[in-house]
Amino acid sequence: MSDYDERRQQRREEEHRYQMDAMYEVWRAGGNTDRIDCDRVSNHHGNGDSYEAAARDELRRQRPRPSEE
Repeated sequence: MSDYDERRQQRREEEHRYQMDAMYEVWRAGGNTDRIDCDRVSNHHGNGDSYEAAARDELRRQRPRPSEE
């Protein structure tokens, strides 16, 4: 395996671990892990955000919006 392939594999593993950590935090907080947007979580990872921040964002998006009555 070339150095490039090894680095690529390592980045994939880091991102996967990040996504699983964010998913675990959503689950712990009572959120629905099936409603997590993996692309959005990947964007958080790419931006250097913590997985906790990604989980908070996903939880915030899962909360029902208040009705305007």
